[in-house]
Amino acid sequence: MIYVWVRTSVDWDDEAAFLAQCPPYFRPQLELWNATFAMPFHVFRGRVRGIARDNLAALEGATCAAWSEIPDGAVVLPVDDDDWFAPDVAAELERRWGGSGIGCSWTSTFFEVPMNWRYATGKVIRRRARWVPLKPMWRCTTNNYALVKGPGVYELAVLHVRARDRFEVFVGGEVFAQAFEFGLLAAQLIDLVDHLLALLVQAIGLRSGLDG
Repeated sequence: MIYVWVRTSVDWDDEAAFLAQCPPYFRPQLELWNATFAMPFHVFRGRVRGIARDNLAALEGATCAAWSEIPDGAVVLPVDDDDWFAPDVAAELERRWGGSGIGCSWTSTFFEVPMNWRYATGKVIRRRARWVPLKPMWRCTTNNYALVKGPGVYELAVLHVRARDRFEVFVGGEVFAQAFEFGLLAAQLIDLVDHLLALLVQAIGLRSGLDG
């Protein structure tokens, strides 16, 4: 059995609780969203969480559990509350990895606005020249890796940035990425939303400048 562990989730149904923990840097985007769309952001985000829950509940050969309920030695898929997987993620992990070492990761696929010129260049090269071997910019994102539960692993599950340089096994390449294509593309939906928010901010700022 493979376990899915969902990192701490915000109570999106409680607007007051969400606002209380909302970081200051996100406030302008939040206010812009709520002023632009009829559906408040916390309601939208709660529905994304609901879709993710339905996806996780439908996984074959995997079950969601609290960290304390997962036995040592078990394979764990750490995820955020908006992450999705392909339905056969457990079978693919068993077939392609088998649970050796501390964990494994696979190449993420994103729909997004490039954050800088280096990332934009890499995306163009990957799209146009797939034969060119390029190391992924991020080995571990929020849900493209699995861990074997044991001492010292909790920190790697909580923080994907800590996991990226600790793996003894790295499964990458085009074949593995294709096997998880559906799950990975869907899993990055919230990244797309984040970038759409950024574009919205930029567009309104540009329009204001033109009107001025």
